[in-house]
Amino acid sequence: EIKTAPYLRYIMPAQNIKIKANYEQGYSFELVGGNFVGSAIGSFFAPGMPIPVHAVVPDGKRFAYWKDGDVNVSTAETFTFVMPARNTVLQAVFEDIKYKVFVSNGSVVNGNGSNEFLPGEQVTIVANDYTGQRFVEWLGQPSVGFEDLGSSQASFIMPASIVYVGATYTSIIYSLTVDGGTASSYQCRYNQFVHISWTVDSTRVFDRWNGVSADRFLDSDPTRPDTYF
Repeated sequence: EIKTAPYLRYIMPAQNIKIKANYEQGYSFELVGGNFVGSAIGSFFAPGMPIPVHAVVPDGKRFAYWKDGDVNVSTAETFTFVMPARNTVLQAVFEDIKYKVFVSNGSVVNGNGSNEFLPGEQVTIVANDYTGQRFVEWLGQPSVGFEDLGSSQASFIMPASIVYVGATYTSIIYSLTVDGGTASSYQCRYNQFVHISWTVDSTRVFDRWNGVSADRFLDSDPTRPDTYF
């Protein structure tokens, strides 16, 4: 019986025996960035030999593909390489991991437009402008240590994780003065409904409200002595 394993356990019979090892042309094989899987371990293999391998991914990287020379041979971390009839270097290729920045009420102003950054890169963000709102500060998850926490344009150093940041605001309070009438509030926020009423004067006849564009009034009618705007 012919055995194809290079190592075997032979039980000696009660007779003289001659055992001969036959060889095929072998080629050198170098594995870079991974480990052998199973029993196919070595530095020389015959053509056609299946060689299962598994990529060993370093910290901060992700597996991209296996390459044989300049040829991409697999995108699976674990796969079976078939030995060609030549010396071969099989290499696992890895990429730096980039993490995404999600911004609420603002945008990222640097980078390539993908909002993805490598750990250690600087990220600059800017808050949106909203009528009647004043920027307060940035909040982030995880905490990223803003360089200018209270500035509408701020920067931080990208950690090794996805980042969620958001701009916070407070309402701007505007003063209201009513000449010839009264109001439900004299310290008002943008788009707040305010009730105004003309103070009746027997010597005058009410005509209209001035000082605010007509479309800000209820039904766009500034001629009502008692109305909202």
